[in-house]
Amino acid sequence: MTPGASRPRSSTLTTLLAAAVTGVVRRALPAVVLLLGLYFIAGPLLRARFATSAAYLPDTAALDPPRGASATIIWTLSALTLAALLFHRRDA
Repeated sequence: MTPGASRPRSSTLTTLLAAAVTGVVRRALPAVVLLLGLYFIAGPLLRARFATSAAYLPDTAALDPPRGASATIIWTLSALTLAALLFHRRDA
């Protein structure tokens, strides 16, 4: 077994987050714009302005792996829960 194989990988969680956001907004392009805006614009701006609360953004996995992985897991589970609830309400 390779070192770190039991830990969730950031790219897998980001993929699940992207799928959940796509399910919430029902379109791929707005989901891409939303996530890229979060990762490349809002994340760095919030990290520069509010350093303590920016640690809970999903793009912090590279900066502090344990805290970043837990933040990404929470964001992913929240988005998946919201997507499932909206799917049940709209489509089921």
